Amino acid sequence: VRFDERRVGHVSSQVEGIVKQVHVALGDQVKRGQPLIAIESVVVGEGQVAYLEAQGMLRLARRNFERVSELRQENISSEKEFLLAKQEIEAAEIRAQGALGKLTRLGTGGTVGGRLVLRAPIAGTVLVMHSVSGELAKTDESLVTVGDNTAVWVWADLYERDIAAVKKGQAAQKLAASISVKAYPGEEFPGTVDLVSPAMDESSRTVKVRVEVQNADGRLLAGMFAT
Repeated sequence: VRFDERRVGHVSSQVEGIVKQVHVALGDQVKRGQPLIAIESVVVGEGQVAYLEAQGMLRLARRNFERVSELRQENISSEKEFLLAKQEIEAAEIRAQGALGKLTRLGTGGTVGGRLVLRAPIAGTVLVMHSVSGELAKTDESLVTVGDNTAVWVWADLYERDIAAVKKGQAAQKLAASISVKAYPGEEFPGTVDLVSPAMDESSRTVKVRVEVQNADGRLLAGMFAT
């Protein structure tokens, strides 16, 4: 049993850092954009310093350009000095935009002091929490999973000998499937086959089949083994 990936969002950090604050708990209802975790990162801090420096250089370039423009109007400065000042302000604008773009991609949300705030990508329930204050947040790990588990996916293995029958059935109608798990002996959960993988596992000679199962009561949990 797995989460329906169309209904959930996995939140991770683009940079390594230390988790400083966790704003939500497992099972909480969250809105899109709501703060979930605050991370302190050296990379973010360096990016924020670079942005402030770029903004300072841009302000200086603008003042210099205004001064040179006024002198140029009075024929005190040369055309070369005017063009050089114009070139400097354009270069400063590019550096400032680049620094801001980096912070935006990191998702700092306007914070300072090297803080990165991870926010909910969608509205829903906090389904999985892999984060506590003080631990190291890595870029290759999901820290929080947010979404809706009122429908789940059950991935099954289809033997090669059964592919033709399933494909034929899929062409005629949506195939019904019954799912059972050890947690609820003797009970079956109805579902529908919505995908037969286009690739076969060469070692097991099986094809992945995905069954969509309604889970309004939340009894089917991601990670369960099903038949």
